Amino acid sequence: MALYEQDELSEGHAFESLLNLPIIQTVTRDITKGRFANAYLEIQDHPQGIKQIWVNARSEIAWFAMDDGRTITNRHAPSRFWYLLYPLIVAVGFLAPWGTVRLVTWIVSGFTVSRQP
Repeated sequence: MALYEQDELSEGHAFESLLNLPIIQTVTRDITKGRFANAYLEIQDHPQGIKQIWVNARSEIAWFAMDDGRTITNRHAPSRFWYLLYPLIVAVGFLAPWGTVRLVTWIVSGFTVSRQP
């Protein structure tokens, strides 16, 4: 989580606090019953300023559109696995072509005749 900016962390907390509102919990129950998927849900005159809710294909709330134009999404820090995987991908991306060139050079040099004085 150290790589995330403070605004992104506070946005994640804002998303969680919006999910804990009673009206949103009611909407979440309706979503889990299978009534909504890939849909915008319009909310009118909400005291917290929610204008729209986007429900994704997995029937989960993906983001909230607010009256002031902000969009609050659910952002989580990646797991430690991804922090280890990305440098590994970079290393393999370098070593694979380098090793291939070395291997091809070694094979080709085996078929060439070297002249010794």
